[in-house]
Amino acid sequence: MKDEVERIVSFAEYVPARRQLRLILTDGSEHFIPIECLQMERWNGHTMETLPRPKDSQLAKVSVWGGGRSVLFPDLEQMFSAEDLIAGRYGDREWMSAIAVSAV
Repeated sequence: MKDEVERIVSFAEYVPARRQLRLILTDGSEHFIPIECLQMERWNGHTMETLPRPKDSQLAKVSVWGGGRSVLFPDLEQMFSAEDLIAGRYGDREWMSAIAVSAV
């Protein structure tokens, strides 16, 4: 819908006690995303490889990016679309299928 208001992230933080990403949107809603659900990868020069489990210290620095349209973990060089996170899309289709199976 073209009249639909875009949901923008106004605040992001890592909550170590819950090991979750906390997002607050401009509409006042609050969202918690388990870090283990996020697909974190890097290019090794030949293929994409999954990053090892990030440490709390690497996740502590998180920022709102692109006018609230993305969330960045600079120490991990990982960026996630706010639209995807809010919609529950934490990675590509293969990743989402794998985490859905592991949740059962």
